[in-house]
Amino acid sequence: SSLVWEGLGMPESIEPDLLSNIYPLNKLSPDSLDQLQGGLRRFRLRAARPLFDIGDSPEELFYVLDGSVQMVNDTETDFTDVSPASGGESIPMPYITPSMHRAYALTDSQILGVDRALLDRIVRASSTPYDPARDLQRVTSARAAAERLEAGQAVQAPRAAAAGDWRGLMLAQPGYQRVPSPAMDLAFERMRPMRLRAADILVEQGEPADDFYVVAEGHCEVRVFYDGRRKSVKVNEYGPGGTVGEDALISNLPRNATVRASVDSIVMKLAGDDFRALIKPSLARPVDCEVAMHMVEHGAQWVDVRMPKQVHGERLREASAIPHPIIRSQLFCADRAVPYIVVCATLRDSPVIAYTLCKNGFDAYFLEGGFAAVPPAQRVPVA
Repeated sequence: SSLVWEGLGMPESIEPDLLSNIYPLNKLSPDSLDQLQGGLRRFRLRAARPLFDIGDSPEELFYVLDGSVQMVNDTETDFTDVSPASGGESIPMPYITPSMHRAYALTDSQILGVDRALLDRIVRASSTPYDPARDLQRVTSARAAAERLEAGQAVQAPRAAAAGDWRGLMLAQPGYQRVPSPAMDLAFERMRPMRLRAADILVEQGEPADDFYVVAEGHCEVRVFYDGRRKSVKVNEYGPGGTVGEDALISNLPRNATVRASVDSIVMKLAGDDFRALIKPSLARPVDCEVAMHMVEHGAQWVDVRMPKQVHGERLREASAIPHPIIRSQLFCADRAVPYIVVCATLRDSPVIAYTLCKNGFDAYFLEGGFAAVPPAQRVPVA
């Protein structure tokens, strides 16, 4: 059945064929879509009118139904045109909140607004719960298919975490239960405490990545600076058990945000080389194209995390096309019983996304060589 929302004038409906191209609405069950009905609205946006600005955290996610919207960063060096899906899936704007882009209509456009909080609750309620026993079975079968991943690494049994038990809180995250117990124990042994006063900076945006951190006491906030570092937006905050610094250590890029203590805090520091040796191999796992194809034949699924401007007219056959900022914002709506193979354009994004998915209880790998390694037979044109 169609979903109905109050449009311009008379009530209108979203037809099923339109829903099939709107992510993640196209991954929801009919019952979940019924629950979402009250959180939908459609409106016109005239050419040159703004949709949102840098630093905004709209209560809605926006999709272009007709027309075109452009997103621009603060230095006006990154322009992304967003139009209705053609040969792929429509993705929500802004990618992350607070937004690092401003958006305005290039042409007269029709926009679908979706209540962000309601969609988030529905996505989380519809997600397959994390099951350590099933996860162990998936890890074992995927290793056998890959024929190159070390066998016999047991998934750690989940443990209850008491207040103040930063180790237990860290291990309560599904991904860290994947790390073999000897490796995790050694990582804990090598961690060293650091005391921070409120407002002390732990990592600085743009600086090289040296260490991995776990919050033991207190809270640390994550801020992204823009406008020549004159302005910043808070994008996250971590309490005990929260981990900081993985992305840059995995991608070998500079820090993408500044992390500072919100209150007097204690963090545990692990050297970057120890992180790469002890923790990273269990969560950022590469496969070559031949192995990936074998895994797909046996039920694995492709996830293409390229940004729209990186697509260049081709996409992966039967892949979910979800730009990496969408997955980072926890809008990955998928079955945890299925292995995923992440493909990117830069050779830097997919290892981070595979790590993020594994950390959140999914079984994910990344394709060595990125999209360039995908054979022509597995590519289809984007109309």
